[in-house]
Amino acid sequence: MPIINCKLIAGYSKETRALLLERLTDAACSTTGAAPDFVTATITEVETDNYMRGRSKKIPAQAPKQSNEIIRKFLSAMEKHLSTNPYMFGLRPSSSDFGLYGQLTQLVGFDPTPRNIAYKVSPRCVSWVSVMSDLSGLHNKSGIGEFFGINNELNSIDKIDHFESDDIGWYDLHQLPESLKVIFNEVGKFYIPCLIANDNAYSNKSKTWEIELDGSIWKQKTFPYQSKCLKWIKEEFNNLSDEDKSDVKKYLNGTGCELILN
Repeated sequence: MPIINCKLIAGYSKETRALLLERLTDAACSTTGAAPDFVTATITEVETDNYMRGRSKKIPAQAPKQSNEIIRKFLSAMEKHLSTNPYMFGLRPSSSDFGLYGQLTQLVGFDPTPRNIAYKVSPRCVSWVSVMSDLSGLHNKSGIGEFFGINNELNSIDKIDHFESDDIGWYDLHQLPESLKVIFNEVGKFYIPCLIANDNAYSNKSKTWEIELDGSIWKQKTFPYQSKCLKWIKEEFNNLSDEDKSDVKKYLNGTGCELILN
């Protein structure tokens, strides 16, 4: 299972404004209203408020309406995928799972507005975040495992040993479920155009950029880090064998993700 597909999903979860903007668009997401006690105990309200204001200055004015729709589409795609698959690319978590998990802990755990959307649109995603939180690494079997009270001997998961081999437990490219292709379609529709536009703006030393996304104009400040993400994805792709490159392009053809793999 070529790592490039994991990088695309992980990058989408980490950098796309769709997974971050929703938490900045509702008055209910104030510091005291959004964060549980153990967060406010270590992070002061002033520190959090300053961080949120700094983030919000970089967000386009039209973002709330768009991000609401984007996150609903993403959660719907996740709900379908998780109905038949424990993780993104197989029977064990990848970097893409942890990339998604990092953002979803905030969206389904702390912040009222996106949390309400998540509970309505994708209850499986909410449960999945809890499962990901429990992946301590103390047990060496995939899936839920005996660490969580389930006997692995009752199914084929007991054959997977994370510590002995990194080659098992993944779906082959031709085995990837159609539900994952739907997620890549979302990545290609919203994240990839932003990556390309941002990189062009950064190369031209433009402070802002704008493009049309799904029938609406999206405008934001240029992020140097997004250009680095694009560079890293391309580097991972170029490190693949010619056969793997061909297979990945064939799989991603039509999703929009293939546009950056040149």
